[in-house]
Amino acid sequence: MLFDDRVRSILPPSAGRTALLQMIARMERATETPTGGPTDLGRALAEAGRLIRRPSMMVLISDFMTPGGWQQPLSALAIRHEVVAVWITDPREGEIPDVGVVTFEDPESGEQILVDTRSAHLRARFQQAAAAQRGTIRADLLRARAAVAEMSTEAELVPQLVAFIKQREAQRSGRLARVGA
Repeated sequence: MLFDDRVRSILPPSAGRTALLQMIARMERATETPTGGPTDLGRALAEAGRLIRRPSMMVLISDFMTPGGWQQPLSALAIRHEVVAVWITDPREGEIPDVGVVTFEDPESGEQILVDTRSAHLRARFQQAAAAQRGTIRADLLRARAAVAEMSTEAELVPQLVAFIKQREAQRSGRLARVGA
């Protein structure tokens, strides 16, 4: 399911290389024509819960920096489904460089503000607020019982995904070994 302010595309659940390639192609097309509307993650998760009846693995790819309201629908999904939250993070979003007066624009709302980035106090407050936001997102994902795969924009995606999958497999095989012992 691809969504922003509403559900844009639904790809029926399936497995295998062909399904993965179809999903990637749809994601690429979707990023070519952004709508500019605010993302409604909670609404999309509620819709996914309504559409997907059989227990499944659900992979949710987001930066999770959307207005609240997604936590409860995510928790509800995790009761029935295995939820993997691929959390896309960009270290540059946690700091403001000292570059003078800059116009910042909220990508969701389009709201703009002028900021004097020469202020060390402002930069420190921003860094603290960004760290607090990351902590809240992580706590919300874990509270929802989602497996969290944090992926940085500073590194190639594929090696990060491979490392996460290997870690999950090791955790699963460790659990299975303890259960069988």
